[in-house]
Amino acid sequence: MKAKQKSRGSASLSAITAYFGLKRDAYYKYKHREDQRSEVENKVVAIVKKRRRSLPREGVRKLTRSLDKEFTNAHLKIGRDTLFNILRKYDMLTLRKNTALEQRTHYTGSTSIRISLKM
Repeated sequence: MKAKQKSRGSASLSAITAYFGLKRDAYYKYKHREDQRSEVENKVVAIVKKRRRSLPREGVRKLTRSLDKEFTNAHLKIGRDTLFNILRKYDMLTLRKNTALEQRTHYTGSTSIRISLKM
């Protein structure tokens, strides 16, 4: 009776994986990969936050080059695209400054307005 009451409202891992057509082993492999991925992401975010204290507007391409030694010391193999994806996920990408309206004066004294569009 107790086992019946205990199992009511919850399902076993075997039942859940069988429902999705997977094996239990596949679930545990996925869980292990996800844990490793999140650990790497947390290390990368910590390194980037440390760097951004001194250079807050440094972009991803420069970060990749400047932090290459720190990544190798931390035994991380992080490329440019992976760093882009991680920083995008944690909303840490630097956005371009909006220079929408720029006024220039020519030698004739007349002014012209140049509008820069963001693309």
